[in-house]
Amino acid sequence: MTLQTVLRDTFGGVFGTVLAYWAMVVVNRSLPATTTSLGMLATPVVGMVSSTLALGETVDASLLITMAMILSGIAIAAIPGSKGATASNKPAVAVTTSSHDLSAQQG
Repeated sequence: MTLQTVLRDTFGGVFGTVLAYWAMVVVNRSLPATTTSLGMLATPVVGMVSSTLALGETVDASLLITMAMILSGIAIAAIPGSKGATASNKPAVAVTTSSHDLSAQQG
């Protein structure tokens, strides 16, 4: 293992992991969960496009079909009023009942 390998891996770990997690925390704090999750679904598409542009990777028909399916799923989920588009602006309500409440209702 050379010094160059160690430096490259350290750089990739810091910027590829720590920076990415920090960015997700910032996004999660400022956007609704539905919007964030739909954006995360696009990660494979961004990776395929980036590797094609930066590394000259070839894209075959199966990758194009896969990207189209991912983007279609995101589009369907983002349509207002569809079953995929949840009411993310409404807070979730947790209903809890203690055992004391249950015994009072039964007796």
